[in-house]
Amino acid sequence: MKTILPLILLVILVTGCSTTSEPLVIDTPMRVGMTREELRAKFGPPLRIERSNDGAENWYYNFGTQSTSPTTFTETTQTPHEKTVTYGVSYGKSLSYSEAAVKLSPLGKIETVPPGKVVLP
Repeated sequence: MKTILPLILLVILVTGCSTTSEPLVIDTPMRVGMTREELRAKFGPPLRIERSNDGAENWYYNFGTQSTSPTTFTETTQTPHEKTVTYGVSYGKSLSYSEAAVKLSPLGKIETVPPGKVVLP
């Protein structure tokens, strides 16, 4: 028993630390007129920045859409003495996103925002 207990604790510790990170969809919308500082404060640093000769900048973020779709299911279990039918609904979540540019004016204010919500990795 003394040798099994440390092994069990090790398994719990290792499995407890494993996580799968899902992208985070930000519900707060970007809006035209926000400043560069507001943009960075609310959505973090961009994936990359491209600067043009006139002082304007394109800040690239992931933009996407998230949807949830229900799927119904029926499961039947039968034994010699009884039949059990289980009905239910499961929900699947899907997320699609791609990199798109937020255009900032030479004065550092947002001029255009791509459609969708910001998706952080």
